[in-house]
Amino acid sequence: MTRLLQTLLSLDGYESIATPRPEAVLSTIRQSSPNLVVMDLHLGQVNTLDILRELKKDPELQSTPVIIVSGLDAEEDCQRAGADAFMLKPYSPNRLFEIIKQLVH
Repeated sequence: MTRLLQTLLSLDGYESIATPRPEAVLSTIRQSSPNLVVMDLHLGQVNTLDILRELKKDPELQSTPVIIVSGLDAEEDCQRAGADAFMLKPYSPNRLFEIIKQLVH
């Protein structure tokens, strides 16, 4: 799914970075200073909501929009942790792009 999203993002003119190691997500975000972050709620042994809270506490990254995706309806928990948007799987890539365009204007 990650490769598919990267391909679709590239076709739409976006540059993307994927992190295959969940424990490296936070450091990758800090190093790349992205315009937007899309994260799955379940990143193995790493707590995505903890990563989200850390991002929102970081003065350099707190304004970076974050979209959380999950197969579980955890929208309220994600919003409380600071997510700017939540998408329930399965979702349409077109809907994802709509949200991206809303958040990165």
